[in-house]
Amino acid sequence: GGKVVREIDLNNPNLNIKEEVKRSFFQDQVKAAMLFPSVEYIDTALDIAKANANLNPNANNQDQQGLRLFGGDTLYSNQTWQEREKGVEGLTIAVPWFREESDAKDFSTAASQLWRGEVNWRTATSFDATQAFIKALVEDASREIVLDKLRKVNLFASETSGLSLKFTDQGERESEPVLVEVLDGKFKVSSSGN
Repeated sequence: GGKVVREIDLNNPNLNIKEEVKRSFFQDQVKAAMLFPSVEYIDTALDIAKANANLNPNANNQDQQGLRLFGGDTLYSNQTWQEREKGVEGLTIAVPWFREESDAKDFSTAASQLWRGEVNWRTATSFDATQAFIKALVEDASREIVLDKLRKVNLFASETSGLSLKFTDQGERESEPVLVEVLDGKFKVSSSGN
């Protein structure tokens, strides 16, 4: 297991990104960094990735890589992989759904043709939520009836974006996240496994 060495406030106007990354890697001997920016601080997280990439004087030597970077789903955007020069290659992100997963391909293909564009986890989970609401809505349904029916929703993969849909007692979707990684400038299923 690992431990949190320290937290860095991404909205700190005095944040010296290069020094923080150097300190983490060389002084604290940190192996990985977790980047969970709010949408307004995605650029700061990408600057951390760039500073991390610049730590490595010998990019051809895998033993001298900088910090291993992991991120939250806010980093799952075109902006992230389009800015490869900022050092995001190898960044691993956990998302609830990924279009290249075998279970998701049929929905991804059909949705891309229908909507004339690629779909992402936000599209897929929105579709699934809509399907759940459709199942829960009945004539003259009160708020309580709809909420009760939502708790009991059990949709097959063929009725959703590719994954079955069922909720826990706490109302959370029962599912495992998918790890995706920026490889060759694109999001791909992580070789680290799910």
